[in-house]
Amino acid sequence: MTTEEMWDLINISYIENGKPLMYGLATDDSHHYHVKGTEWSNAGRGWIMVQADSLTPAALINAMEAGEFYASSGVSLKTLQVDGNKINVAVESEPSIVYTITFIGCRTGESEPAVLLSERGVQASFEITDDLLFVRCKVISSKLHSNPIEDLIYEMAWTQPIVSMSNRSHE
Repeated sequence: MTTEEMWDLINISYIENGKPLMYGLATDDSHHYHVKGTEWSNAGRGWIMVQADSLTPAALINAMEAGEFYASSGVSLKTLQVDGNKINVAVESEPSIVYTITFIGCRTGESEPAVLLSERGVQASFEITDDLLFVRCKVISSKLHSNPIEDLIYEMAWTQPIVSMSNRSHE
């Protein structure tokens, strides 16, 4: 089971039990700065992009605690907007790179997540219906990561899970 699959299963359980969402991070846990390779803990493999009002520690922490960030291993988002039950995602595209934008979620009563929509392109939208526990977005580029870890060979981005308006009142 991948970390991403575990993340989804934890959030299914958390939502069903009235607990707050578990947010996802990308980190590099770097310890080795002078040698590079898959067997080393190198910098630049993953980070988060925070949407905050300012760059003060308090603003950054508040935004992170509110889930106002996405994780990345190289893909940058131009737009990440939740308007009611609609998620809008647009990628900061690079020439000749292909992007696949996938919305992953779990339906009420189900025990595992599923791909709900997957589109090639630089922007996509998804409407969260009341029968969904949550939806999150994953963007995979065709650009190879310069120093991949495990099987994550392409640059990617992951949004935080978003619950439907009807489920938000239960958070």
